[in-house]
Amino acid sequence: MTNSTSIGFLGLGHMGASMAERLVAPDIRLYVYDTRQEAMEPFVKRGATACASPTLVANSAEIIFASLPNPHVSEAVAVEIAGGSAVRVYAEMSTIGQESIERIAALLAARGVACVDSPVTGGPDSARREPDAACGRCPGGRRRREALAASHRQNGLRDGGSSGPGPGNEVGE
Repeated sequence: MTNSTSIGFLGLGHMGASMAERLVAPDIRLYVYDTRQEAMEPFVKRGATACASPTLVANSAEIIFASLPNPHVSEAVAVEIAGGSAVRVYAEMSTIGQESIERIAALLAARGVACVDSPVTGGPDSARREPDAACGRCPGGRRRREALAASHRQNGLRDGGSSGPGPGNEVGE
């Protein structure tokens, strides 16, 4: 797979698993993490690599999507992501509030990682059919923006078209 994209997905609950299913493809090297081994097993059977921690995902994938249960978990995971050697773009799809996403963005920016605020709506069935994960304009990094947008398009995710602060935008620049 010389032209494959390395993507990580953290959090394989109802919403996360529904979105991650769309990333299982021959041209994507998918790295997954969940605290529950049984949540990762269906992805491993389809070719994904299960990782023992978010840090290992961040050492393997350039683009990481996170769908986590609450702000506390999202912020704790971001600390691990910040130590990763491969990650360049982190898309936080959890609904965690502006203060949390700003703390996460500041932490990741200090390590050269772009943070995109992309909270998702519509439920698991919608995520399987036509997810509402939005990547609007992500100022301050054309290559990162293009990589994330290309990944979204390739995997059936829509561009939310946002140009101001808020969901779908790169945070912290």
